[in-house]
Formats: sequence, C-alpha cells, structure tokens
Amino acid sequence: MKPDEALAEVAEREGVGVERLRAANPHTATENASERALRIPARHVLPDTPREGLVIDVAGMRLFHYPEETDAVEVFPISTGREGWPTPVAMKTEVAERLENPAWYPPESIRDSRAASDESGSLPRMVPPGAENPLGEHVLILEVDGYLVHGTNEPHSIGERTSHGCARMHPQDIEHLFERVKAGTPVRFVDQPFRIGRSARGEVWVESHPSAPDGSNPELDRRFVRALPDIAGEGVAINGARLIEAVNDQDGIAVRVSVGEEGAGKR
Repeated sequence: MKPDEALAEVAEREGVGVERLRAANPHTATENASERALRIPARHVLPDTPREGLVIDVAGMRLFHYPEETDAVEVFPISTGREGWPTPVAMKTEVAERLENPAWYPPESIRDSRAASDESGSLPRMVPPGAENPLGEHVLILEVDGYLVHGTNEPHSIGERTSHGCARMHPQDIEHLFERVKAGTPVRFVDQPFRIGRSARGEVWVESHPSAPDGSNPELDRRFVRALPDIAGEGVAINGARLIEAVNDQDGIAVRVSVGEEGAGKR
C-alpha cells in the first residue's frame, strides 16, 4: 500500500470491494494501513449456481460473469443494498435492456426517503445524464422491476452496502461488462456466505462471509459442515482446525482445507 493511499483507492486498483478488503485486514480499523502489507482477497470459491450469464453474489458483494462458450469467469466488486433497501438474495431474472448515458427517474420511495432524511437537498423527478447521475454512464435493466446493474458517480462506495438494492459497479467495470452482455442474458441473485469448492488439482477450498447482521447463522453453519464430505470426495483429508478457523473468521479469504497430495489431479 502506498503512503497516504486510501483504502478505497487500493480496492479499486486491486479490483476488490472496500468492505471485503477491510474484513481481510482488520488491522486497518485501528492502525495506519499504509504502514502494513495488505492481504488481497483475490482467490474466489465460486457460488453454487449454474455457471452462466451474471451471478450477483450478495454475501461477497461480487458479480460473476460467465461469458458464453468459454470456461472463463470474470469477477467484479459491487455495492449492494443498504439497511432498509435490501438486494434480493434468491432470484432469477435476465437482462431486459442496455442503456448508455441514461437519465434517472428516482422512484417515489427513494424521493420520499431522501426528503425525510438528514441528507441535504431533495431529489428531482428526473436526473439527466452527466456527472451528477448516480447511475453512471452504463445500465443493464433487468426484467424484474426496480433492480438494475449500473455504474456510479461515487466509485469510492463500491464494495459496501450503500445502494438502494441495485448492483452498483465501478464505471470501468460496467463499461467492460456492457460491451459483452446482451439482452436475454440470465441473471441470478444468490446469498451464499459459506462456500466449498474444488480446484482443478482436486484441492478443497473454503470461503466464508458474514451470514447475518450479527455475523452468525448456526443453521447455515451446520449445513455447510454437513456438505463438506460430498464436496471433498472419498480419500481427501481435511484439516479440521483450518476449516473451523475459516468458517469462524468470515473474512472472505479463500482457505485451502484439504491436506497432502491425495486430491491432486482429480476433477
């Protein structure tokens, strides 16, 4: 981390969300982060969902793009819904329309909320395209009413729960995605705070995120541990202490929990 560099700047440069970067580096809340090396949560356990189109990962605040006719996946940090404006956690829809330089027509609910809050000023019925438009320059309109994937005029907010329920992206990320996604592309919203996956070499990895406002969800925890033997497969040894630590930390860091070479080469 460069001297005097803000955490949001590091997050944008490294392509991760601010909250995920903060969770992976808890010392940043109490120390001068510029004096420490930062852990970058760059390895991901993919959500357990069909690998097609767009997958909006509410727990990890990421968007996964599975381009057609390839085995690749692109991963982008996003902002999700703030308190009182949740992003859906289990929904399938599709891209209905793509818009460049959109005008924004704030819903009455958002205008009323802004008027009743301590925020300065009130929202007009229409915000024209330009630097003041919260949607940025590119928007993917979804079939389900009220939810969008869009850019922002506040890129420092990416990776935090600050939107009105939409998936908000860095301007350069949504521009990249906009050129590669067409109408009809499937979109899934998922909330999977505990994930298990296998690498191409047969290694078993675990990734966990906060699963509730208070950071606890015993039922999800139990389901997660019960699923582990099926994912790991026969003959794969698991480091139990490392597994428990990964589940409890909920820092978004992918952790290898298999041991030895017994998983190598398996698919």
